[in-house]
Amino acid sequence: MTTDLIADPSDLPKAIRWLQAKVLRQAAALDTLNRRVVSQRLVLRTLDELGRSLTAAEFRTARDRVTDEQLRDRIDEMSP
Repeated sequence: MTTDLIADPSDLPKAIRWLQAKVLRQAAALDTLNRRVVSQRLVLRTLDELGRSLTAAEFRTARDRVTDEQLRDRIDEMSP
């Protein structure tokens, strides 16, 4: 194993703990995102099975609830 990136090899446990914490944070964020996607797919599938799509008002309400400005811009770009 190379330690070129670690100035002091005694810092290795600290670096490992930092990386582990980072991985756990990212895993939690990914889990949250996946749950949201699953929920959205369920809603879309249910609407499809009912034979209808979102009304314009439902779409605007859903879009307005998006807090991420970049995501909201992407939604606006994709909207007809």
